[in-house]
Amino acid sequence: MKYLIDTCVISELMKTKPNPKVINWINKYPQEDLYLSVIIITIMEIKKGICKLVDGTKKEQLNYWLKNNILTKFENNLLKIDSKIALKWGEIQASTELSGYKQPILDSLIATSALEFDLIVATRNTKDFIHSGCKIFNPWE
Repeated sequence: MKYLIDTCVISELMKTKPNPKVINWINKYPQEDLYLSVIIITIMEIKKGICKLVDGTKKEQLNYWLKNNILTKFENNLLKIDSKIALKWGEIQASTELSGYKQPILDSLIATSALEFDLIVATRNTKDFIHSGCKIFNPWE
């Protein structure tokens, strides 16, 4: 099985006391089975969170972790948006909105990529993905 990892899973890895279930789950898969989201959405979300921190040791540690761990580890497993993804995204957004649910844009891009590449979205935020039709796994459970 191959997984598209949502930001909440990656962020969990840097916590002082990460959830052991998440750590055990991610450690049991080889790197080639784990992907980060389209146009590196996860990287953008993590960097935004780091930039909002007050300057200090924690901010420096997180910047180092992002640059020297996450970016290098997932360098070959970053999914990109192309015309195929863009067209599929439009279909999924229209479908979910017509059914009465407006999926957040970033989450819908992750879901579309998961569907297109036949990946399972690893996330704690299952409610943001359930309407897209993609497969979902919550490593916290």
